[in-house]
Amino acid sequence: MSETSTASSGRRDWRLWIGLPAFYLALAIALTWPAATTFTTRIAGDFGDGFQNLWNFWWLKQALLHFQNPFFTHQLWHPFGTTLVFQTMTWPDALVVLPLWAVLPPLGVYNAAVLWSFVLTGLGMYALVHDASGNRPAALFAGAAFMVVPFHMAHALGHQHLVSIGYLPLYLMFLHRICKGGTLRDAVLGGLCLACAALCSWYQLLFALVWTLGVFGSALVSWRSNFLSRAFAARALVLGGCFLVVCGPLLFAMMRAAHGEPVVGAHDAGVYSADLESFFFPGARMAWSTVSHRFGRWSGNASENGDYLGYVLLALAAVGAWKKPLARAYAATGLVGALLSMGPSLHVAGRLSLEGAMPYAWLTRAIPALNFGGVPVRFGLVAQGSLVVMAGLGLGWLMERAPRKLALGAPVLATALILVELWPMQLPTSVWPVPAPFADWSKDRSNFTVLDLSGDTRMLWNAIHHGHPCVGGYVTRVPERLTRWWNAHPVLGLFEREPEHLTVKLNREDARLDFNWGGGGPARGVQPDFFTVHWDGEIAAPKDGTYAFHVSADDGADLFIDGAKIVAAPLSYQSTWQDGSVHLTAGRHALAVDFHELRGGANVHVQWEGPGVPRGPLVPAGGSFHGTYADGQLALPVSQAQAQQLLRELDLRYVVLDAGDRMNLSLYARGAGLKPIWQGDGLAILEVPPAATAEAKSDLAAAPK
Repeated sequence: MSETSTASSGRRDWRLWIGLPAFYLALAIALTWPAATTFTTRIAGDFGDGFQNLWNFWWLKQALLHFQNPFFTHQLWHPFGTTLVFQTMTWPDALVVLPLWAVLPPLGVYNAAVLWSFVLTGLGMYALVHDASGNRPAALFAGAAFMVVPFHMAHALGHQHLVSIGYLPLYLMFLHRICKGGTLRDAVLGGLCLACAALCSWYQLLFALVWTLGVFGSALVSWRSNFLSRAFAARALVLGGCFLVVCGPLLFAMMRAAHGEPVVGAHDAGVYSADLESFFFPGARMAWSTVSHRFGRWSGNASENGDYLGYVLLALAAVGAWKKPLARAYAATGLVGALLSMGPSLHVAGRLSLEGAMPYAWLTRAIPALNFGGVPVRFGLVAQGSLVVMAGLGLGWLMERAPRKLALGAPVLATALILVELWPMQLPTSVWPVPAPFADWSKDRSNFTVLDLSGDTRMLWNAIHHGHPCVGGYVTRVPERLTRWWNAHPVLGLFEREPEHLTVKLNREDARLDFNWGGGGPARGVQPDFFTVHWDGEIAAPKDGTYAFHVSADDGADLFIDGAKIVAAPLSYQSTWQDGSVHLTAGRHALAVDFHELRGGANVHVQWEGPGVPRGPLVPAGGSFHGTYADGQLALPVSQAQAQQLLRELDLRYVVLDAGDRMNLSLYARGAGLKPIWQGDGLAILEVPPAATAEAKSDLAAAPK
């Protein structure tokens, strides 16, 4: 090669190295707009888990600067502290943006991580498709498509660990290479990319395993001699070894922690499952969602129902599967991903069938540890990512056979079509105010703690700014012993108890026990939190036989037949189906349901099935069930002096509350006698009085416990 050719090739390489990231950065800014306009003042996403991810980044910085164990923190769940081995830390991104803490405010650091992960997502898929096809325009299209797939954009609301998916296609690229021959360097880099994907989210490790099986199947057909060679076996061991060197210690720590004591926080797989409709109709976070509004019937939420496959992707993927053996392997993995994403039961337009008979149910029975996650809908990324690879290969094949002018325009047209079809709704931006007292607290080096009841993610935002340990805290998985301690504490555990001092507010007839009241009350005059409902009536069993009853309730409910408790749905902030059965003779039977609402959303659903009765809502024999709706109140089970002493024993100086939470304010200001010292920015701050005098301490010691 001449010096002129070498120089020209070098210039092309430099243009590529600059142009590709610039293209995907521009697309990332457009997809997350208007976050770029508020880069240092508002978070890209809603008020949800993005603030938890920001706390994660902050904690890693704090731990490394102060030479602390980053996998355990005393900043939350004082006085015990809590493990963070299960925390969705997104370690690779946290380390990438770590230097930015020196030059950017916290929100700027988080938004930089979002942009980094978007760009890496595009570059990773570009590298995979270019390596597989040799076609740069088709690879450019694939990178853009992977950035905009509904899974990616739905999780951009705040699930950084599922936004940072660019390491997965890089791992697959190196896996392809070692299957075809490859080098030791490919094996090492493949192992490191797999480790980075897993350290973002352990879900990504599961996705990688599904794709790996598909690639191995393709290799057995297309690259058989290399795949069955000792050289491949050696490189596969190197790849796996590199992964274990990086991730093995954390995996071991997770298994040890999970085996050592129960942890809580797993989701309900039956709720977070893909609906069959969701593959073919736009989800809640897509610009086209307003066309059908079908997503309102699907389970889960807007961050989890981004399963739409896209007809442009399907068409190009069909071409790829027709002409490319590798695309057919990805078709198989995509089908597996789609089936697993449907969860344990088949959901069609919000209706359940084949309960407990879907592949995910088989898999969790074989590997019970998968229940630790509980969000099978996330396997939808395997379906969407597989389609992107197939579509890139299909587009590359079409370009090879099209006239030159048409070939040049095809990737532009395909990219435009895919962006139009999959374009998301505008990403919200969010920020919590920072109350003025936090600045003073951050300068106060005395050892005091904070009880922050302003909300899961807001308390983490507050913790970043005042810097003091918190009693309690929002973590991905928390040891059950900590929640038991909290619930049993006379002052802290108030809101995990059933309401007392009931006052009847409403009596009415309800034709169905099938309600979702959201965050509001069930009727005018009934408070939205801490209420109970008692329903009684009759049901008619058409035949003798065993009847099953199913209850799903947030926060809890019990069902009685002829006075015997058949179903107990314990108090829980997640709606999960609880089942029970009883033998009934033909005829009428008395039914009663007691429902308890604590805080947050409220819903209750009661179904039955049996001889001659397909599963569905209860049908009252008398035309309706009589409902008695009552407000409940909470009261401290200890005196003011005892409550204050119990709080001081936790080194508590301040309690931070939502200013609109009248019940909390009443309990802590009046019931515990805490002093209001500040109100603003939607918060109220109360101060725990200092220790009592010696005489008062003596009186307190003599007080009944």
